[in-house]
Amino acid sequence: MEQDDEEEVRRGDNDEDEEHQEEDEEEDDHDDDDASTIILDDSDDDNNKNKNKCQRGAMEPANILLPFYRLRKTLESHFGCPKCSKKKLKVTQETYGFATELTITCDACGHVEIVAPGVESTRMERGDDADEDEDGNHYNEDHKDSSSMFMDYGINYAMVLLMQHLGMGLRGVVMILAFLGIAAGAGNQTKWQRIQEELGLAEEEVANRTIENNIKLEIAATRLQAQEQYAAWLLTNEGTNASEQEKLMKMTELLAMRMSQEGLQKIGLTVGMDGAWQKRSIGRGSYNSKTGHNFCVGGLTKKILSVVVYSKHCRTCEKAEGLQVEALEHRCPRNYDAGRSSKAMEPLAAVAHCKNLAASADPHLQCYVAQLVTDDDSTTRANTKHSFKAVADRDYPGWTQKRNTAWPFKVNDDTNKRTYLPDHGLLPLWVPSINKYLCDISHRVKVIGSAVYNLSSTGSNPKRLKAGWNKYDAERIKFNAGYFFHQEENQSLPFQIFCEQVHCIYLHHFNNHSRCNQRWCRVLRNQNDPTYELPARYKTEEKFRETESVQGRGVLDKVKEALEPYLTPEALAQVYHGYSTQKNESLNRKMSAVAPKDRFYGGTNTLRDRANLVVVNDSIGSLQSFESLFQSLGIKKKWNPILSEWARRQDKSTAAATTWRSKPGVKKKRAVLKFELFNQGIQENKRAKKDGTYYKSGVAVTGEM
Repeated sequence: MEQDDEEEVRRGDNDEDEEHQEEDEEEDDHDDDDASTIILDDSDDDNNKNKNKCQRGAMEPANILLPFYRLRKTLESHFGCPKCSKKKLKVTQETYGFATELTITCDACGHVEIVAPGVESTRMERGDDADEDEDGNHYNEDHKDSSSMFMDYGINYAMVLLMQHLGMGLRGVVMILAFLGIAAGAGNQTKWQRIQEELGLAEEEVANRTIENNIKLEIAATRLQAQEQYAAWLLTNEGTNASEQEKLMKMTELLAMRMSQEGLQKIGLTVGMDGAWQKRSIGRGSYNSKTGHNFCVGGLTKKILSVVVYSKHCRTCEKAEGLQVEALEHRCPRNYDAGRSSKAMEPLAAVAHCKNLAASADPHLQCYVAQLVTDDDSTTRANTKHSFKAVADRDYPGWTQKRNTAWPFKVNDDTNKRTYLPDHGLLPLWVPSINKYLCDISHRVKVIGSAVYNLSSTGSNPKRLKAGWNKYDAERIKFNAGYFFHQEENQSLPFQIFCEQVHCIYLHHFNNHSRCNQRWCRVLRNQNDPTYELPARYKTEEKFRETESVQGRGVLDKVKEALEPYLTPEALAQVYHGYSTQKNESLNRKMSAVAPKDRFYGGTNTLRDRANLVVVNDSIGSLQSFESLFQSLGIKKKWNPILSEWARRQDKSTAAATTWRSKPGVKKKRAVLKFELFNQGIQENKRAKKDGTYYKSGVAVTGEM
């Protein structure tokens, strides 16, 4: 469906752009005002209260870069002891990771003062034995060794968080500091492993708590949707004349209620599942990544309900195996057979998601996967079913032949012989079975695009068209399919009408507008309203616009034949929904940011910890995630206000961008722009071919010109 009223859309979007720009400027002004009002010292200092407003143009620097040798020289040369007033000060430093303590000692009277790093002390609170000095800095006299001091400073935990957010390791952060002129005593790897382990445990704890809350939100959203559907049903003739028992059964059907083995009612959820690997595949068949991850996202709330991370390796276990000793107790990341194909990670993760959602004993978390939205992956669908053998063992004790059970089979039309289906089901019987498998619309559109792309006139395949059908025509069919399936108006049609109207995705290209909608079809609008003029470019696109020609009919038949498998009622039922796995794709991009595909994180729990970080940040935002993590670590008071302010602005910017992108006018503008760029690309490629500068791989080998 080529977009209608492009000029009106552009005018409206330009007005919205200007309005949005003004809103952004106002928000920036407010941000500056908010930033300037941050008080980095919580004391009731009158100087802080009585600041002149004209001096509030920027945030006061909390931490500044100073060369230590100059600071030491200045203090020792020009300052006196606060007790004896003698200029006998001596300044020394001790570095614990990225934290540095300055010890100022008076050689005359022996007075000692310790300056801790940060605006306030970032030293962690280790229970009641942590003392507090007169400046509010926490100091534990029992923790004197460098290892304990290293673990006591929250700045080291913050640096590990920075490594995770930037998708790098310790050497990368040290390089950043080196460019800033900071020589950090990074410490040995063992200490940092302890920091990473403690932070990883905190991230796992917060992620689990966050996922439980997300499940509750998804269950609540499912109940609300069922109540709305139930209220609409009561207004129909069937609902008006229904008995109380029928009404109860209807609500049970809408909620897809199932009884668990423990006698608890489980609500059926619609979820989307998709994963990725930490190594790019080579070509189309080489999937040999050592690690992989998979997210389960709620269909209504778009919240993460489960996360699975697989790894084939564990450095601790492999080192112990090499020494032929028993490995020490540790969080082992190895949970996947090294001899198994990495492509199997995705269906196995889908089974794990189903078990995770159904396994909770909490009465507020009773749910299961009722509808599963995935790509067109038959393996995932086969693995997320109950085992035929397990069902036969349960329902037909002592069976010896499949014929005597409910084992599914196919019948050969010629020989009338049964062929029993292979048993690939891995879903345990205690997990309720999935009611319906749905396909992600965007993925189905790509498959449809591939089907018509294969008809391109280039190549020697006998099924290809030789009548001039090219990739640009195929791209238009793909555009039309995307427009049709994604439009809420079409998804709200009765299914029978939906199946009839879907043929417009290719008939429109052949000037057959019997299935089109006047809202988007300009030709149909022109036919019904003679005062409406078609754009000039429509007069130049006559190649396949005339279906009466012999050439046109031949091409149309080929295109219809290629699309036929995807336009059957069974295939259309899989895309007749308003759900999507695009959130999963977004999460995969976030994972590639914290765990780049050119690096290996599977030897430790680093990959799992970073996946948990994605869960927390995506669910509750940066500010709340930092607060929760630092609280879990024991940093309960006065954490870094600069980091807090950055997280607040980050959440505000993300929320504003999400709201802006979800506006109908902005969505339409993106669709129009995408189509315009496509048309522009066609013209540019034509000029490049004419000039002899068009790039095409394999020409030197095949000799094709």
